[in-house]
Amino acid sequence: MEKRNVVVRLVERGEGGLWATVTLTHGEQTGKLILDSRASSAEWSYEITDEEIQAGRTGYSYLVEYDWGYAREASCRGEAVSSPLILPLPGVSDNASFPFPRRF
Repeated sequence: MEKRNVVVRLVERGEGGLWATVTLTHGEQTGKLILDSRASSAEWSYEITDEEIQAGRTGYSYLVEYDWGYAREASCRGEAVSSPLILPLPGVSDNASFPFPRRF
């Protein structure tokens, strides 16, 4: 068994009122992190078995929900294997792990 650590951070410090709720999952292991302008990074750990390593199932899935005020404004989901997972902000996606999601 091997332990993996994932650092999740905002691409830069967000403005006041911005929240990013991040749900990370690997198999049955789930973690929920909340990032904002005061806490712009957090860490989550998960364990992978030797069988998962041999099968190439070492990554995790993520769901990011962006909030300003009281309502969810944008969300994005995907899969990753690397750390850090860098979250984009509106208008700032340079060096982020994925582009900021479009709002419809």
